Amino acid sequence: MESVDQDTGEIIRFEHDSKGGLRLLTDPVEAALRRHRLLHAARSILSRFEDAHGHPRFRTSHCNFTPTGSRVEVYLSKNSKYATFSVQHCGSVWLCPVCASRIASARAERIQTLIDNHKNAGGEIGFLTLTIPHKLWSSLETELQIWDAALKKFSSGRGAQDFRVAHEIKGFVRALEINHGANGWHVHAHILVFFNRSPDFYQLKSDLFKFWIKCCPKNRRPSFKRGIDIVPADRFVSTYLSKWGVSDEISRSHMKNARKKTSRTPFELLADSYDGDEKSKNLFAEFADAFVKAGEKRARSRKQIFTSSTLSNLAPAEISEDADAKNILNEGQGVCIGSIDLKHFDLIRKHNDVGLALEIVKRGGVDALIELIDSYKEPV
Repeated sequence: MESVDQDTGEIIRFEHDSKGGLRLLTDPVEAALRRHRLLHAARSILSRFEDAHGHPRFRTSHCNFTPTGSRVEVYLSKNSKYATFSVQHCGSVWLCPVCASRIASARAERIQTLIDNHKNAGGEIGFLTLTIPHKLWSSLETELQIWDAALKKFSSGRGAQDFRVAHEIKGFVRALEINHGANGWHVHAHILVFFNRSPDFYQLKSDLFKFWIKCCPKNRRPSFKRGIDIVPADRFVSTYLSKWGVSDEISRSHMKNARKKTSRTPFELLADSYDGDEKSKNLFAEFADAFVKAGEKRARSRKQIFTSSTLSNLAPAEISEDADAKNILNEGQGVCIGSIDLKHFDLIRKHNDVGLALEIVKRGGVDALIELIDSYKEPV
């Protein structure tokens, strides 16, 4: 199926999904190129932040940009799915569209393994959403501090332990999501809850709500309708979970007009800032500042993904923000198929073509990459 964007003239392609709805079809090459363009925008925004020594405060400022040696080596994975340069990688799921995308694909597989192993053992899984009312005038840091305190009460302490025992909860995988809309910053969580037996979800929602409002400040207590929801998790939930914070919208340039009318994720803010919106640029900077503070404090409640230790026997590998970042930073890059000198790489960076160069390597190797460099027609 096809549709035409009346504003841009772009052809938009859809297909029917397994549930009878419509799913947007995106060109994987264009999606990859757009992620790199957004990374360029992120580096531009984050460059304003420096530490006490005048160095960039964020690793993302160097991601896919700063070489690690005197030459830039070119790597290609065995299946030609990934191409990389010997440059720094940040591993940030919050701030880097490129690293976040790579992390998401691996994360979904591990979460699905958790789900399958637990269900094969006779367990049940619920899909829980928690939220707190937010204020238009509140900064993101203020909203996060309120969230941190509420979630700490909900997840730890004697009350939380008694609740887990009473409802035979084995553990959970929690994903934090942050949006900005007409009413300001909105912080909420989606949680996979692993039960040892199938619960009465209707009664469970009532019990969870009573417990959740006790954890929230009196002036921020949610309603039963909006504050909490829990339903049985279906088999596709790992895909949803892996993409929280890694929205498909980062590859949908035709959605920019719709985004401005609704709530936007941080990467959607980044996309609008790339398109020249100054307010979105400032909001993304505010978001980044809040999460670098979280890193300095090691705030568990601000991890994008957090898995309780009680699920460790179900997982083939650790599922956490720290583990995912380490995999990106330390993973084998594939086979080195050649190298280029720094002057060549500087040309690629100057033209903001790192993403394009990697796609060319996947299809034509180093020879094709040299052709791209020659096309710039500049002295090297």
